[in-house]
Amino acid sequence: MHLDECERLLASIKQVASKEFAVEHTTVQLERAGLPAHSGYVMPEPAKN
Repeated sequence: MHLDECERLLASIKQVASKEFAVEHTTVQLERAGLPAHSGYVMPEPAKN
């Protein structure tokens, strides 16, 4: 998803939260999945109990 599309999605989420639920302050974070192997970024393993 292009960054511009992410920004539009975040704005829409905030608008719905405000109008539908009267939530005026939100923190919404999108996480990237499926990064190419050459990016060098490796997701950490989940903690095991």
